[in-house]
Amino acid sequence: MRILVIKTGETELLVDSPKEAISLGEAFRSGVILSRLLKRHRIFWVGPEALKSLWPHHPHLTVLSADAPWPEVDAVINLERVRRWAIRASRVPARGFFLDSDSRWKTRPHVGALEDMLKNPALRRINRRPHPFWLFALCGLKWRGERYWSYCRLERMRKKPLVGFNFRVGKRWPEKAWPLSRWEELEGELEVLGFEISWQPQGSIEGYREWIRGLDAVVSSDSLGLHLAVGMGVPAVGLFAPTFKQEVPKYGACIWLDDPRGMRHEPARVCRALRCLLKKRYYLNRDVS
Repeated sequence: MRILVIKTGETELLVDSPKEAISLGEAFRSGVILSRLLKRHRIFWVGPEALKSLWPHHPHLTVLSADAPWPEVDAVINLERVRRWAIRASRVPARGFFLDSDSRWKTRPHVGALEDMLKNPALRRINRRPHPFWLFALCGLKWRGERYWSYCRLERMRKKPLVGFNFRVGKRWPEKAWPLSRWEELEGELEVLGFEISWQPQGSIEGYREWIRGLDAVVSSDSLGLHLAVGMGVPAVGLFAPTFKQEVPKYGACIWLDDPRGMRHEPARVCRALRCLLKKRYYLNRDVS
């Protein structure tokens, strides 16, 4: 079949941020369904242009911009709660989100627990299912542990582990930012132990992707960089507070830290988590020098 998927990052699957901004991390991680769909179908994905650089090439995958004309397709999967997309999707057989006669968001096939969470955000706190579980359910499928559609990490062995500080956050969730003073404190603790530190660079999305691929580990809040690391298999320490750690799957060497006080994680705790992640690879005891 020829299937068109709408996932631009304008809304998030389980909650809406009050900020009107595109979440590239949300769009990227939603590509987990490609691990199943591309086995049998030709996929056209309406989403950010950057996905062309973040996802590996596949002959049956085409990323379309939001204003591009739609090709002839057999079905549509609408993963956005945006009126204009719901109207366009209603013209062909569609799954995902749609508006009922009272302009309320509903799901097809019906995923009652997901609709309940959207009506009552407090239910998200007791949710124990990761993001891919709900995404597959919205497509009428069962998640079987499929991984993000992503490049693989670059395997390198160094004398000292190279740790990336993915310290920037997007406009959609500024409250995910960890104070710069704590990043600097963590840098000091790790350098004493012999770690090498690489701060998140500016530049192209391809350069950002390759920076993460080449790291031995990354420290990040719940953002695009964390999802890239998880997909590539780069060991990661994730810092959570405004979002929920149980929603991000652990595909490999990962430790998720949360703090009920907000983004006030103690650098010493993050340091211990990193040493735990890397101790087998680098035989870490008291130091890594």
